[in-house]
Amino acid sequence: MNDLRAEHDAMLTRLSARKSTFHFAHAAVSIFVAGVFGGAAWKLSIDLEYSWAPSLVLPAAVISGVALAYGVLRLIVGRVVLQTEVVEFERLKGLRKQLKLDEPATFVAVAR
Repeated sequence: MNDLRAEHDAMLTRLSARKSTFHFAHAAVSIFVAGVFGGAAWKLSIDLEYSWAPSLVLPAAVISGVALAYGVLRLIVGRVVLQTEVVEFERLKGLRKQLKLDEPATFVAVAR
């Protein structure tokens, strides 16, 4: 029983900080930045009559591509991490059921 409780506590500690949300947040910001720089590159390519515009199209496009690739990579990593978190959460729910932590009788005993 103590082994189950130790595994429960360790898993609860591991799952308390969701790493997948960190990856998804990075993906969202990176894809947003890619959109901004992609739009800037597109607008600069339209404004070719200005002397400074052509020199900025390629760097803006490259930054957009790199940010998009980074965002997609973070999205993929986030999905993989989320899948492992779901499996661990199911195991945690099973441990809570085995340890009878969610039964009403346990709440009454703890409250006294």
